[in-house]
Amino acid sequence: GNIYVSDTRRNRVYSFTKDEKPLIAIGDNTTLSWPTGMAVDNALKRLCVVNVKAHNIAVFDLDGKYLFSIGKRGDRDGEFSFPSDVAIDSKGNIVVADSMNARIQVFDRDGKFIRKFGRRGDGAEEFQIIKGIAVSKDDNIYVVDGRADKVLVFNKDGEPLTMIGGTASVAETMKLNPGGFLIPQDIAIDKNDTIYVVDSMNKRFQVFQIINEEWLKKNPLK
Repeated sequence: GNIYVSDTRRNRVYSFTKDEKPLIAIGDNTTLSWPTGMAVDNALKRLCVVNVKAHNIAVFDLDGKYLFSIGKRGDRDGEFSFPSDVAIDSKGNIVVADSMNARIQVFDRDGKFIRKFGRRGDGAEEFQIIKGIAVSKDDNIYVVDGRADKVLVFNKDGEPLTMIGGTASVAETMKLNPGGFLIPQDIAIDKNDTIYVVDSMNKRFQVFQIINEEWLKKNPLK
């Protein structure tokens, strides 16, 4: 239940209790460079932080001790160009939004490269500018494409499953346009498989529900 906040200009991550009481500051100018997205690995008690300007992922324990980093600037396997977000799957694999390389890269818990998928474009398996990612309980990967105004969904192997959204401007149409986005920025999925998307230029959050067997047992359709 702790809260983690990245302070990009100070190159720190601050942790707080669920009651908003400060705990510790994580990182410094030698380990963090413009930190943004992050993910907590509860099983290993580690924090993975996106280092945008260093083009890597910094890994700390939850007491703030620096452990190691993944990657450097480049376009080869295991390299990044302005990564934007990170998530952890059920096996502890580290899933990284490699934004300006227009791809997703997956690493094991030790930082060893496993696979990648995606390329630049506007097709079902392509990205323009990746802003955020999240992983559901079944290890499907949800990717927010800010420039394409949509969320693309892939299975754990990087095969495309579906797409959510499309361009919709509340200010221009004067309609709510539910399910449409204008420069979405980030995404989160909670333990109930509820999806939260930051629809930034429409100045709102949108909430979706994954309909699976577990949800249907609790919410049977009539």
